[in-house]
Amino acid sequence: MDAVVLLAVLTCLPSDAHQLALVSEIRRVLRPGGLLYISDFLLNGDARNRERYERSAPEGSVYGVFKHPEGVLLRHHRPEWIAELTRAFQQLEYELFEAVTMNGNRSSAFQYLGRSGDI
Repeated sequence: MDAVVLLAVLTCLPSDAHQLALVSEIRRVLRPGGLLYISDFLLNGDARNRERYERSAPEGSVYGVFKHPEGVLLRHHRPEWIAELTRAFQQLEYELFEAVTMNGNRSSAFQYLGRSGDI
């Protein structure tokens, strides 16, 4: 593959293990010098999100995991985790921005562009 695009995919994989497996597979299929683009959600400090994160904490989840009203587990991320997850890539761009979710809520977000090694 020349490029891989992940748009709010990490949010749908709440466990570290699943996210690490995904990035490992991306590294496997991405050609040397190929591009990885990620756009996803970061932790939010507002009362609504803090309450959701804390409610899920007793389940042994990573901080930032929460149960959506439809019952699915989702995750917002610490910037340090994104740096760890993408450490095998050469970071070309990293930008913070505010996104509006499909439910109309504002959320901290990021865009990441990285290049695979071994060019």
